[in-house]
Amino acid sequence: MGHDVRTAYDGSTAIDLAREFTPEAALLDVGLPGMNGYDVAKELRRGANGSAVTLVAFTGYGQDEDRRRALQAGFDHHLVKPVDPHVLKRIFASIPSTSRGRLNRARIRKTSPPVTTTTSPRRSLRTSCATSLRRSAMLFT
Repeated sequence: MGHDVRTAYDGSTAIDLAREFTPEAALLDVGLPGMNGYDVAKELRRGANGSAVTLVAFTGYGQDEDRRRALQAGFDHHLVKPVDPHVLKRIFASIPSTSRGRLNRARIRKTSPPVTTTTSPRRSLRTSCATSLRRSAMLFT
């Protein structure tokens, strides 16, 4: 079983994708060009699907202040790179299904080039994450 994945390489494109795609989860690099991942998370939380989407921060920063900042921005999870794919799998397994979705939901705390987006239907989580974790936003159903 795979996920429908959309990838954006800057913050404003991630927000645009989220408006048209309505993801169940978003993996956001904090260091996105243009609008950073913190600002993207805040904007996604203000959207119509804001409370339903699980937001996961990817960052090279793992101090307590970095975690606090991520939680204040609205992230559900803060993961320090390199991220173990098994940790992502556990997070995704904890997200309950929606009427459209293939994910299960619960909250667990703490656990480039300009705008191109790609749709990669039914890619596995491991393949999706392995190919797209650097300075990108990945949105999943």
